[in-house]
Amino acid sequence: MLYLWNCAKTGSIEGGPRDTTPPVVLKTKPLKGVLNYTGKSVEITFDEYIRTDEISEELYISPPFKERIETTMKGKTLVVRLEDTLYENTTYTLRFGQSIKDLNEGNVLNNYEFIFSTGSFIDSLAVSGMVIQAIDLEPVEEKVSILLYSNLSDSAPYLEVPEYMTVATPEGAFLVNNIRPATYRIFALQDQNRNLKYDVPEEQIGFLDSLIVLSPDLFEFIDTSTLAEPGAFLPDSSLFTLGDSVDFSMDDSLLLAADDSLTLFDLARYSVMVDLFTFREDNEPQYLVDNKREDRRKLSLQFNREVMDTVSFEPYGFTATGDWFINEPHIMRDTFVYWITDSLVYQRDSLQLIAHYSVTDSLLNYESMDDTLRFNYREPARSGRRRERDAEEEEEKISLSFNINNNTSF
Repeated sequence: MLYLWNCAKTGSIEGGPRDTTPPVVLKTKPLKGVLNYTGKSVEITFDEYIRTDEISEELYISPPFKERIETTMKGKTLVVRLEDTLYENTTYTLRFGQSIKDLNEGNVLNNYEFIFSTGSFIDSLAVSGMVIQAIDLEPVEEKVSILLYSNLSDSAPYLEVPEYMTVATPEGAFLVNNIRPATYRIFALQDQNRNLKYDVPEEQIGFLDSLIVLSPDLFEFIDTSTLAEPGAFLPDSSLFTLGDSVDFSMDDSLLLAADDSLTLFDLARYSVMVDLFTFREDNEPQYLVDNKREDRRKLSLQFNREVMDTVSFEPYGFTATGDWFINEPHIMRDTFVYWITDSLVYQRDSLQLIAHYSVTDSLLNYESMDDTLRFNYREPARSGRRRERDAEEEEEKISLSFNINNNTSF
């Protein structure tokens, strides 16, 4: 019986090794890198089922479409619909970021890109580099879009979508590739509402204060076999060396084995490298919060934020001569304190002053404000015990005065 019981004892079935490989692209329709393409969709077939929950958030196309890209799944095939009008003689890049994952284990096919052209060649120029926060030189916590404009106006990020774009990695590395030769302005934007425009005051923004000129002539006389050596600079405008210690690895399973990776330099040999530093613009409006007179000699004005210009005032309804007050400096410059030195002025229970300062309008432009302010002072009410003590002191004074007068008369 013991022998039979041991034979019948249950146990768990051990499976094979855990799947650690990302999905592999088996075929695409059209082929990757196709020329003169005028179709309305791209189909990408994988070797396994993939998740689709993050594709709508991660997928970008450069140059951008006016409308958000729609995707559907047909078995193991991802269908990307190109409903927007395609520009002529333009190279398009579909970027999937970290969104392509296998269904079971969530293994990621990193930074997969699909490239096609509506013209007779593929544009090969690029801009790459790092984007970090200016305040602490750390990567931006939320996604940062890198935007290139052929419109060189400073107002371009406010008014229109860029000509080319990409999204930086969590570490801050970025690559905008397949760009046509031209002159561009580059911006970094913490695009919170994903409309590729700078229209949310809380969004961080960064930009290069000079133009980027992309031309094949920059690379015409370069020996590309030596550019990857540490310390080698890209022609004419590199801000850091290709031998920098920052990890720029970006996987592409169509080109490499699963355990290998490409560097940004390998992906874009004809690239100009730049650094971008983001910051949050000071868009908070400026206005006067309160004015008060807590002490007979003390006047104070409180603003909602640091005041960048000066604040002054003049008497209204009374006369003051000379330097009748002194200013007490405030380190935060959001509060202005003045001490009245003229006794004829501070003895007045009510003072009116005309204050001159700046405020911002609805477009955050500064404009002068002349504001008539009233400063009232009321003596603090005395408690019942204080009044009794004052009355006793007053009686003592009267009694003392009476005794002195009697002694004098005697």
